[in-house]
Amino acid sequence: MYAPDDASVRRTIFRYSPVAQPASMVRKACFDEVGEFNLRYPPAEDLDISFRIGMRHKFANLQEVMIRYREHPESSTFTRLRKIETSTLEIRKKFAKSGCYRMTVVDHLYNLLQAISIWVVPPRLKIWIFDKIRNRTV
Repeated sequence: MYAPDDASVRRTIFRYSPVAQPASMVRKACFDEVGEFNLRYPPAEDLDISFRIGMRHKFANLQEVMIRYREHPESSTFTRLRKIETSTLEIRKKFAKSGCYRMTVVDHLYNLLQAISIWVVPPRLKIWIFDKIRNRTV
């Protein structure tokens, strides 16, 4: 489950994406204010736009399951995980300095461990660990 309210989302945004992008609903006015997806960060441009939306608006997530998806060993999650993670860390670093979000000591440690793990932990194991962490902390 994803964090239900704005305060909870902001507490976890430096550890994982705050919304399930395929099921997200965002008013057009938000995109008019913050702009379009930044293609500098593929395939993590969804996290960048979430941070930008959160600088002007509040977050919320429904607690019902809205989508189901299958994981496949040839999906970009598995085949491009290093690129996803390096882009993600770059985005988090940028917004940690923005003044709109508060990165805790735990967030810093999590990001440091993630940066190290990019080169030493196999993607399949990393995804399994990440799912366990996310599902336990929200």
